[in-house]
Amino acid sequence: IQNGYPSADGLLTGRWDLCYLRPGPDGKGIDRRLPFFPENLPFNDNYQIFAYDGKNGDVTNVGEIAGPLLSVRVSGTLSRLSDDGKYPARFRADIDGGGLCFGSDREKSAQKCIPLPIRGEGLFDGIYVGERLRIGRNINGGGAIAVQIRGK
Repeated sequence: IQNGYPSADGLLTGRWDLCYLRPGPDGKGIDRRLPFFPENLPFNDNYQIFAYDGKNGDVTNVGEIAGPLLSVRVSGTLSRLSDDGKYPARFRADIDGGGLCFGSDREKSAQKCIPLPIRGEGLFDGIYVGERLRIGRNINGGGAIAVQIRGK
């Protein structure tokens, strides 16, 4: 990830689908804390949903286990740690909860979740290559590189 790209804070808000994940230098990927996670099944999506105002916001990470009908969701607050207006920008996600969720996320009212004791801090760098392509590097979870495309 190169330095000095112009800021693209307005692009972060929305859904970003994971399309490629390269493990970090020590072989680690993104810390999902679920050893049975079937991430390679073709009908499962992994994505993030951001709400961001340029300084603070919220993030939800979603990992589908049985398509959209069963997923693990991890949510928290989001803050930008770098203030220079350039990318890559460093962000901190303060994770304050999660759940094993049943029901399609397309119908929020139909979704029910069993709480999971998930807490922690995630640090990541992000850069945009156009409006639909985003590259991120996990800082405190092994250094994995993720390529995401803007979701539906």
